[in-house]
Amino acid sequence: MTIYKRGKYFQYRFTLDGKRYRGSTKTSCRQQAEIFEARQRDRAYQSLISDAGDRTIMTCRAAFDKYLNTKGERLSSRHAVASALDRACSYFGDDRHLHTLTSNDIANWCKHLRDYGVRKWISDPVSNKRVVGDRIGDMSDSTVNRHLAYLRAAVNYADTAWDVHVPDINKAIKVQTTKEPPSRKRFLTSTEAWALVDQLADHLVGPVTFSLMTGMRQANCLNLDWSQVNFDARQIIIVLKGGEEQVVPMSQPVVDLLIEIGPRKEGFVFLRDGQPISSPRTAFRAACRRAGIEDFTWHDLRHTFATWMVQRTGRINLVQKALGHKHITTTMRYAHHDQQDLADAFGKVADGITL
Repeated sequence: MTIYKRGKYFQYRFTLDGKRYRGSTKTSCRQQAEIFEARQRDRAYQSLISDAGDRTIMTCRAAFDKYLNTKGERLSSRHAVASALDRACSYFGDDRHLHTLTSNDIANWCKHLRDYGVRKWISDPVSNKRVVGDRIGDMSDSTVNRHLAYLRAAVNYADTAWDVHVPDINKAIKVQTTKEPPSRKRFLTSTEAWALVDQLADHLVGPVTFSLMTGMRQANCLNLDWSQVNFDARQIIIVLKGGEEQVVPMSQPVVDLLIEIGPRKEGFVFLRDGQPISSPRTAFRAACRRAGIEDFTWHDLRHTFATWMVQRTGRINLVQKALGHKHITTTMRYAHHDQQDLADAFGKVADGITL
C-alpha cells in the first residue's frame, strides 16, 4: 500500500490493472488511513469483478501461457509468438488483468517496441548465458505488425475458447498497424543459382539445392525428418504455418538428392558433423559474397523457386499449391513474371482482327 501525508491528512495512491486510484483518507491517523486505503482497494477490485459479469477474469501472463500451451504445438512460428507475448507481458505486467488493456496501452506498447529496437545477443562471461546487448537497429514496421497480430490472436482466442473477459482491442490494433513496404521480388537466374551452390560450404549444398527444387521455407527444410519422406509415394509431408499439412511431390532430382544423402528411418535429413543445422545465416551470406550475389536471403530461395515455376508453366494456380498458400492473392506477387505470356496472348487476339 502507498500512504503518504500531505498537509493535515494522509493520502492514498495505488494502481490496479493499469488504472490509478488516489485521494484523501480524511484522517491524520496512519492506522485509520491504512484501513481506508485497504477498503478503497477492495472496492476497486470488486468493481473490476462486476464489470466482467459471469465471464472469466485472467491476467495477461495466465492467458498468454495458456494460449501457448493450447495452440503452441500447432503454430509453426511458436518461438516468435512466445517472444512477442512475453514482451507484451513484460510491458503490461504479468498480473495485469487482460480486460483492462486499453487503446492507449496498445499505442504505448508499439512506441516502446520501436524505441527498444533490435538488440544484439551477447554472451555473459559470468553466467555463460546469452543476454540482450546494445541496440543495433530499428524494429521494422512488419515486425511491429507481427507483434500486434500475435497479441490479437491470443486475446481473441481467450475470448472465444475460454469465455475470458477481454478488451476490444481489434480497432486499436488496426489503427496501430502500419502499411508495410512492397514484398521482396528478389530471385536468382539459373546461372546465379548454380554459382551460389558452387560457393556453399559442404553442409549447405544439400539444403540449399533442396530449397531451390521444392520452394520449402528454411524451417521446413532444416527441420525435415526422414519420417516425413515417402519414397514409394514420392511425397514429403510438411507442416505449414497454422498447423496444416502439405504434400510436396518429389521430382526425380529431389529423389536423387535425398538418396545421395543416405535415407534412414528417422532423424534429421540435413546434418552438419552429425548434428542438425541450426544457424546457417553466416555461412550462407559468406557464400553469397563469394558468388557476387547481393541482397539475397535464404527465403529468397523460395521466391526463386516460385518465379521459375511461373516462368516455365505460366500457371499461377500451380505456384499457389506448390507454396501452400491459402489465398491466391498471396501468390499474385509472382504474376509479373508471366508478362511475356500475357503479351503473346494479346498478340494472338490482335492477329485475328482485320481492320
